[in-house]
Amino acid sequence: MTTLAWIVGRGGLLGKGLVRALSQGLPAARLFEPSVGPIQWHAPEAAATQLALAAGHFAAAVKEGAHDSWTVLWAAGAGVVGTTAAELQKETVTLSRFLHSVEASDLCARPGRFFLASSAGGVYGGARVLPITEQTATAPISDYGLAKLAQEQLVVNWSQRHEGVRALIGRVSNVYGPGQRLDKPQGFLSQICRSAVLRQPVHVFVPLDTIRDFIYVDDCAQSILSALRLTMAEQNAPRLRIKIFAREEAVSLGYVLSLHARILKRPAQVISARRPGSQAQQALGLKFRSIVLPTGLAPTGLMDGLARLMAHLELLHQQGRLRRKPDRSCSI
Repeated sequence: MTTLAWIVGRGGLLGKGLVRALSQGLPAARLFEPSVGPIQWHAPEAAATQLALAAGHFAAAVKEGAHDSWTVLWAAGAGVVGTTAAELQKETVTLSRFLHSVEASDLCARPGRFFLASSAGGVYGGARVLPITEQTATAPISDYGLAKLAQEQLVVNWSQRHEGVRALIGRVSNVYGPGQRLDKPQGFLSQICRSAVLRQPVHVFVPLDTIRDFIYVDDCAQSILSALRLTMAEQNAPRLRIKIFAREEAVSLGYVLSLHARILKRPAQVISARRPGSQAQQALGLKFRSIVLPTGLAPTGLMDGLARLMAHLELLHQQGRLRRKPDRSCSI
């Protein structure tokens, strides 16, 4: 059985990981490369036009290549906790228009799979009972979490209209690794590694006893493709599944800093300062355990992952591609 796979958002951290993992994660898969140029995500109207054109090309490629099925993995989105509701709404509208474009292309007449990358921390931010599983009620405490739930609902509604499509919504914990954008105030691990390479302090506006689950990007990508492979193998699988993708190893930010200091052989330069209202949208503790489509423990431990990330950023610095900023603060 062959499938043509399209990764939307392949320039982002998770998207790059999915590209690397594709050949290993989905047997007989071929990667679709749209010919519409880089998607103009900053301009929603232009992005919708590009995606609609690419959806038509994708449907034609599936048909002309005589593929048995198709796979779309949506890993797009630049929003973080703290992004305005208006900006997040643009991302939701872009996803909605894309789903309509897929429908208009007649792609759904063929068997297919659709994956949506959502945020575990966003949708479960206010959960009080730990560990959080797929049976835990959603409890967003930020506009970011609300937007992710709205995007999930779009996929739920869309998938219900197409019997031949199986949808997987992935609620992903904190992904880290080489390739994360460093110009966004996101990615605690990326920012502390970046600050260490540049010998520059980083500001953290949440308590250092804040608990998070960090999963290495390549492990996350492999787990996503493994879960998709399971849905393809099951004869009578549900048409829609929601799964948490996490390392399932909750650690404090303070513990992360201690590991980082062991790698550096010196303390990280972190300025811990409370900002009024900074904690309102951030959960103090998040612990995850997935009970849906088990794909095994992510193999990359935090120490190893941090060392790989440091090595990557040191290489960028040597190549003159790591710019110094006057002030760095980060969200988690």
